[in-house]
Amino acid sequence: MTKPSTQKPKPQTMPKVSYKDGTYTGSGPKWSEGSEDATVVIKNGKITSITLRRLDKNGK
Repeated sequence: MTKPSTQKPKPQTMPKVSYKDGTYTGSGPKWSEGSEDATVVIKNGKITSITLRRLDKNGK
């Protein structure tokens, strides 16, 4: 029987990213119960707000 490895995985580094300022909206495909969309606001190159919405079949 072999011993389990005690090595910890090396942390991954993410590249520094800057986003263009603005408001971005995306939506998913409609499904049997309604639809979903998301709005993301970028200010000074950073995400300042994320809004997720789920609408029923009647858009409410």
